[in-house]
Amino acid sequence: MAYKYEFSDAALKDIEHVLNYISNELCNRKAADDLIIEIDKNIKNICLFPMSYPNCEYYYTKNEMLRHLRIKKFILTYKITEDKILILSFRYFKQNRIM
Repeated sequence: MAYKYEFSDAALKDIEHVLNYISNELCNRKAADDLIIEIDKNIKNICLFPMSYPNCEYYYTKNEMLRHLRIKKFILTYKITEDKILILSFRYFKQNRIM
């Protein structure tokens, strides 16, 4: 069974900020488009296999339902609920890890 997914407001802002930065500040629209494709591909995989990615002990929590994965130089953090995947954040991997 594939889960449905939903973005938190914070995750949408994170992704929008990253894509705007790559597209406008770095003037690299192709890289931004490629990142969108990578995010989409990985979220589809999360929906099929949500427990296959590491939990967030890295973020100092042992909650088994909080998970993360690396997409290029970014960390996507998500939470597994009974009926959906909630995308919580999308941050540069060297950025402050406290959510």
